[in-house]
Amino acid sequence: MKLKKILLSLTMLFIFTGCGTEVELDLDKLETKLNNLTYVENKEEVKLFEDNIEVDDEKLEDKYGMNTEIFDEILISTSKNLDTASMYAIFLPEEGYIEECEQEINNFFEKYEQAWMMGYFPEEEKLVKNRSSEKYGNYYIYVISKDNDKVIETIKNTK
Repeated sequence: MKLKKILLSLTMLFIFTGCGTEVELDLDKLETKLNNLTYVENKEEVKLFEDNIEVDDEKLEDKYGMNTEIFDEILISTSKNLDTASMYAIFLPEEGYIEECEQEINNFFEKYEQAWMMGYFPEEEKLVKNRSSEKYGNYYIYVISKDNDKVIETIKNTK
């Protein structure tokens, strides 16, 4: 009887923890895939992230005051066009720095949002306000686009 209880407990543990598997994302592969992702607008296929470039650590530190050293991985891609707010960001905090990383991410998005809330581009402001965020494994995913769900699903389904 004890063996049945142990097996039942282990089974429940595996169900609720996902069998202990960790999520590992290939950020280089994801960047290529996301930068080519399209949606339909006015019966025409359009890239979700037109003319996007990766934001390097130096810019994150200088412009946004971000401490990038407490992250294992960061991928942030924004548009080169100054009138387009669409972007995606994927963060993998270093073990032991979860709270600090969450604060850095919040600070980054406060500054990013402030840059778009000046009334010049109301459609872009709406996109920024309606950004999506999700924790996937140990990764923090943020998306500002015209189809956030498609982007998040693409991230989760890219192996």
